Amino acid sequence: MRLNTDVEVAAQVRSVLGEQNISGSELARRVGRPQRWLHRRLAGKVAWELDLLQEVADVLGVSAERFLRTPERAS
Repeated sequence: MRLNTDVEVAAQVRSVLGEQNISGSELARRVGRPQRWLHRRLAGKVAWELDLLQEVADVLGVSAERFLRTPERAS
C-alpha cells in the first residue's frame, strides 16, 4: 500500500459521498465548516488536515484509512 496524494484523498472522499448520495454542501454542514472551505479540499486544491479527515470519516461512517491508502496493483 502507498499513501495517497491530496488529489487522491479528495477523490476518495468524493467517491464515498457519491456512494452515500451526500452532497459536498451537506458534508460541510455536518462537519460544521463553510461550503467553500470544504469545496477547496474536495477539489484537491488544499491539503486535508488529518483531524478533519478523521472527522469526515466519522461523519460518513468509514475508516479514515480508506482515504489515505491505496492498495498496490499487481503489475
